[in-house]
Amino acid sequence: MRLEDIWKDYSAGLRRYLSAHLADPDDVEDVLQTVLIKTHANLDRLGEVANLRGWLTRVARNAAVDFHRRKGRVVPHPDDLWYTDDETPDDSSLDRCVHPFLDALPASQAALLRAIDLEGQSQKVYAAEHGLVYSTVKSRVQAARAALRRVFETCCALKIDARGRVIETTRKSGFCGDC
Repeated sequence: MRLEDIWKDYSAGLRRYLSAHLADPDDVEDVLQTVLIKTHANLDRLGEVANLRGWLTRVARNAAVDFHRRKGRVVPHPDDLWYTDDETPDDSSLDRCVHPFLDALPASQAALLRAIDLEGQSQKVYAAEHGLVYSTVKSRVQAARAALRRVFETCCALKIDARGRVIETTRKSGFCGDC
């Protein structure tokens, strides 16, 4: 099996698959190159693969997940930040806003979000420590985040970007105190 033939037959489909999972076309090309390298590295074993399209899709999916993990952990260089050190956001001001909203949730949801979203505990570790199934914790986190958003929206109008991130908030008068 030749790499050129594999790439001729499957690269367009892989590019479409990755485009659906990555927003930036340059990132799609980077991940596609990773798939090409992994395909080349495993060329001698591809004759044993029963479903080459499935294998390539799995490699592409794993490469996209790895890309998102790496990208999420990148710490920006201080010179690249749009604010100066004097303007660095104060986390305590955010705490002042988030905690009252968390307190409005049922205690179990508030504790879950505090552990996972504020303290940074992984969902797998939380599941193990509380004797829960990992998929159950994932579902509960999603439900708790949705509940927290509803509580936020009673107080604030939120402007959300295409990726679901809050980019602007406007306080609704009369519905909440100062935060």
